[in-house]
Amino acid sequence: MQWQGSWTIPTHGPPRRAAWITAGILLALLLPALSVDMPVARAVRGDQSVVPGDLRKAVNLTEAFGHLAGAVIILVGVWTLDRSNRKRLACPAAMIIATGIPIHLLKRLVCRTRPSALSEWPGSVWDTFGGLRVWQEVGALAAIDSRVQSFPSAHAGVAVALAWGLTSLYPQGRYYFAVLALLASLQRVVASAHYPSDVVAGAAIASIVAALWPRDSEASIPTAIHPDALE
Repeated sequence: MQWQGSWTIPTHGPPRRAAWITAGILLALLLPALSVDMPVARAVRGDQSVVPGDLRKAVNLTEAFGHLAGAVIILVGVWTLDRSNRKRLACPAAMIIATGIPIHLLKRLVCRTRPSALSEWPGSVWDTFGGLRVWQEVGALAAIDSRVQSFPSAHAGVAVALAWGLTSLYPQGRYYFAVLALLASLQRVVASAHYPSDVVAGAAIASIVAALWPRDSEASIPTAIHPDALE
């Protein structure tokens, strides 16, 4: 006599509800962030002591968490050390790519001068935007010039996407990954590479991608177990 049963494969992927809540909060913060873009950019660029030295060092070290090369190094480390999760590494890797596509499309569509590239401070935050490139004559150099590709932040997008992806593998480390993503995003503002709204936008896009990411449905695999196997 045989006993019919099943094995259940648990679901994987970042928590959808948490991702939607995070995306909603970030989108709600986008307009308020625009209102502080110029004061923050002025303070950071004009006075290096605004961010204490030790905190600045810690923030700069986390920049690798938001860099594509740094993300690859981290994922290779996971692949090397955790064989049980090797197949699931496709999730964070693909999530980073899926986040990067809309971010880089927006970078090439929306012209915005980086804080570090401003020769003088504009009168309004809207003056940092140069309009849509599809509506204006742009030379080949301007189309690829990173100085006018401030919006949104690709580093913030990569950092948040990596954090969501790693959370799908190691849920117990979700707060640690979130802190690393936050510090890596903050580094872009401290380095005068981005405005706060750029960082918020990049993080929001990554969170939306995480919220929309397909989950593995729980699969029950029928099994036939002979009683002798249980002895």
